[in-house]
Amino acid sequence: MMNIQCPKCGEIIPIEKSNYDALLAEVRTAEFNKEMDSFKQQILAQKKSEIDAARSEEKTIFAKAESSYKEEIAKLKADYESKLAKKDADAQVALSRKEQEISSLQTKLEGAKTETQLAVKNAVQDSNEKIIKLQADLEVVKKDKLLNEENIIKSYEMQMKLKDEQIEQIRDFKKKQSTKMIGEDLEQHCLMEFNKVRAYCFPNAQFDKDNKVVEGTKGDFVYRETTNDGVEVLSILFEMKNQDEDTKSKHKNEDFFAKMDSDRKKKNCEYAILVSTLEEDNDFYNAGIADISSWVPKGFVVRPQFFVPIIQILRNAALKAVDAKRELLAMQAQEEDLTNFENNLMHFKDSLGKTILNARNNHVKAVESIKDTIKKLQTIVELLETSNRQLDTCDNKLEDFTVEKITKNAPSVKQKILELRQGEEK
Repeated sequence: MMNIQCPKCGEIIPIEKSNYDALLAEVRTAEFNKEMDSFKQQILAQKKSEIDAARSEEKTIFAKAESSYKEEIAKLKADYESKLAKKDADAQVALSRKEQEISSLQTKLEGAKTETQLAVKNAVQDSNEKIIKLQADLEVVKKDKLLNEENIIKSYEMQMKLKDEQIEQIRDFKKKQSTKMIGEDLEQHCLMEFNKVRAYCFPNAQFDKDNKVVEGTKGDFVYRETTNDGVEVLSILFEMKNQDEDTKSKHKNEDFFAKMDSDRKKKNCEYAILVSTLEEDNDFYNAGIADISSWVPKGFVVRPQFFVPIIQILRNAALKAVDAKRELLAMQAQEEDLTNFENNLMHFKDSLGKTILNARNNHVKAVESIKDTIKKLQTIVELLETSNRQLDTCDNKLEDFTVEKITKNAPSVKQKILELRQGEEK
């Protein structure tokens, strides 16, 4: 028998040990159940708090990520719009500059064309006027030449009367000399005759022995005369040919025509004159001055006594043509200047054309570069839009986040959560 005390009234109550044990077991079971319920409530509260904290943390993380992505997207959009606006502004400035350069170059080209046309027109007009003047001067020169030739011929007709005596004297002189000395003495004769009149007839002339061998040949003498300003008055290549009467091999004047003309060209002389005693019975040559221009351009054959007169005849005619030569040289210089001007203009046009072509090519390249940049920016925009759509998808997924979905393949976890919820409801 065992006694227990009532907790309310304090009364001692006897009780059988079996009943006591049953009562004690029942009390213990109730306390245990009470403790278990309390522990369960604590566990449920703790799990609820943990779940709420986890949800709050997840929402905070997603909110931060969403805010960061939105800020990054806004920044990228602002950078893109700023760069695009800058590129557009730079492109407009570059295009405006290129258009101004092209317009300036076209204006210069048109001005150059106008100046060239005007210069060519003026040059052609001046040339035509000078040609007309030169033609008139040449006609005057021709008339004066004919008149002088007539006067000279009349003057020398009187001298022809002494021809026979002079020829006889020359023949006698030649017979006394060897073949080599004859030729040398003819040259000396001409040189002495020239020196006699050099001072007052040919003060500005040079008459020298031709000692310069060109391509294996040379002449006997060269006569050159120029004005003080460098305009050539007259140039003559002389060949001296003499022959002894007793010499068996007889040369003809025409045997020396080809060499005489060749030497004239090599020495850059205007006339070629053969001073000859050959073919003494030939009336064509015995006239004194024989024009052989049909065989040799600007060629003459003269007897020794006409050596100085032929120079005077040609010099008088040449002096009257000096002004015409001077005008011709000036016109040639102007034509050369015009040619140089046209060449310079063509060079300028070519250079300008290349510059314009390069500018156009650079313009095209700049436009292509801008197009490529726009394409790249469009690609960046598309990537940003794709990123924005992906962020929207994340938002949708967060909103659609439920315990059922995340525990559909985890039944034990789902069961625990259900038990916790049921405990909270109780």
